[in-house]
Amino acid sequence: MNLELLLRLDYPLTRLIIGLLGVYAFVGINALVLVWVERKVAGHVQLRPGPLHVGPHGLLQTVLDAVKLMASSSSPRRAATRSCSGPRRYWPSRR
Repeated sequence: MNLELLLRLDYPLTRLIIGLLGVYAFVGINALVLVWVERKVAGHVQLRPGPLHVGPHGLLQTVLDAVKLMASSSSPRRAATRSCSGPRRYWPSRR
């Protein structure tokens, strides 16, 4: 496809791509704001200040929580499984 044709705003594929990017941006920002507001409201209900440690007014806490979740879910678990596997005795054996 011709790049000049894709950059024209009256081309349907360009409109679709811009629309999808707009929807994704809205959903992502809306999720971040709603999680932040929920944490702030829960903090006020429980008489504590809420997330204040990362960024101004704790705005980056949700982003860093998502990064931490993605990093921990993609880490290899074989070493941890090997070290924890083996016979487990919950009750003392009677001899």
